[in-house]
Amino acid sequence: MQVPSLGPARYTQAAGFLKIPGATNPLDHTWIHPESYGLAERILGELGYGADVLGDASRHNEMRTKLSASNVGDLANRLGAGVPTVADIVQALLKPGRDPREDLPPPIFKKGILRLEDLQPGMELKGHGAERRRFRRFCGHWPQGQRAGAHQPDGQPLHQESL
Repeated sequence: MQVPSLGPARYTQAAGFLKIPGATNPLDHTWIHPESYGLAERILGELGYGADVLGDASRHNEMRTKLSASNVGDLANRLGAGVPTVADIVQALLKPGRDPREDLPPPIFKKGILRLEDLQPGMELKGHGAERRRFRRFCGHWPQGQRAGAHQPDGQPLHQESL
């Protein structure tokens, strides 16, 4: 499939964020980045399996038991890989279809904050990084002559932590 302005480097970067159910390579249905497929296959090989085990429910349960019992540090040392990388791959192999967002708290939305005028001095809004970035862009629509995010509508300075 050809996508305009998606060359090999961008594809490689984006591929780690894609999960493809029913793909030819069972690792494509995991959060394992394609650059780590070789290491994932070596981890499975240490347990006596190939990547095809991810699509076989009965063998996958058996592999999960073996993988859960293995020591990540020892596995990383034997394979010459970093412990954090091996730990991430192990977690992805244990739950290949898992969405890591399931472990995050749900977003907190403040009802009624739709315009800059809806903000009041002293108001605190909670959010994750992406919401703060959106809020900063939202604050970019200040009246002419004021720097985005520098002052509240009443002229009082905003604290950087609040953005």
